[in-house]
Amino acid sequence: MKKLLFAFALASIATTTQAISLDECQNVVTSYDVMADASGSMMLNFDNQDKSKFELAKDFMLKLSDHKSLVDVKANLLTVAPFTNYFINGKNEGTFKEAVESLYNMEVVGRPTYLGKRGSDYLNNSKDKTLIFITDGDIKPSEEQGYSFKNEFGSFVNHGNRLYVVSLAKSSEEKDALAKIFSDKVSVYDLNSLLSDDKQYVEFVKEVFPQDCMVAPVIEIADVLFDFDKDTLTDEAQDVLLHAYEVINARFEKAQKNNETFSLEVKGYTDYMGSDAYNLDLSLRRAQRVKDFLVSKGFDKDLIKARGMGKSFKYPNDNAIGRHQNRRVELVFDK
Repeated sequence: MKKLLFAFALASIATTTQAISLDECQNVVTSYDVMADASGSMMLNFDNQDKSKFELAKDFMLKLSDHKSLVDVKANLLTVAPFTNYFINGKNEGTFKEAVESLYNMEVVGRPTYLGKRGSDYLNNSKDKTLIFITDGDIKPSEEQGYSFKNEFGSFVNHGNRLYVVSLAKSSEEKDALAKIFSDKVSVYDLNSLLSDDKQYVEFVKEVFPQDCMVAPVIEIADVLFDFDKDTLTDEAQDVLLHAYEVINARFEKAQKNNETFSLEVKGYTDYMGSDAYNLDLSLRRAQRVKDFLVSKGFDKDLIKARGMGKSFKYPNDNAIGRHQNRRVELVFDK
């Protein structure tokens, strides 16, 4: 049997515990794997474009590696096809992005898409994995390899793993091949659309990498709540704080259900413009306005503490963007 070289690159990126924005919250998925089809058909240009399907797959993987909410999520790269010219085998000390950048177009003939022992071992011995499989659907089962895509991927999903297929299939034959392999329970996305349509890409990231506001210890709200040097809530603040209220209330109900104590501290911050005393008072007034809003929606005032933190130096104060980021409110949860 022809030997399969099964590339595997590990990105060792530590997860941080710093404050996260209200929109981002905290990733439920802490690591993911990308299995890229590196067969001969993937080296052909896609739909009259100037790039091959494999190059488009590479663009998509690089887009994931640069995604803001995923930079602290560990990622692994695996490729499936015989005669693969690169072989990392899990010993690479670089990052996922560096591994993806090392990929290149190979020969077209003599490399069908098949798993081999390495691919089969991965799919049959994985637990609690998130896998993105990128393929053009030109999968021709070979008796020589002795492994069935349908059986191997079926085993992977049945063992509680999460599988998402990103497809470059264009012909009816390629689409039929994918349909025969994956059940209706497996989401299939169009890769070209994920690259060209930001809305579809965002929805993909939300499904594959859900974020849970229920476990983030600190949630940061950017400076959309107040105008410069003011403590009056803006019109935009209403929608933002309604979202915050929903998160807070859900966490409170969860604590009640688990018979746990609950408390919330609202911390207000300013940039460094002005005196220390003035900014300490302004930050407290802003934190109090957020507390007042939450109480007006029905939350128990005794469970919320407003605290002014004064000037913030978390972000650079020598430019407008940094000062904007320093003028913020943080929600700090006891539970």
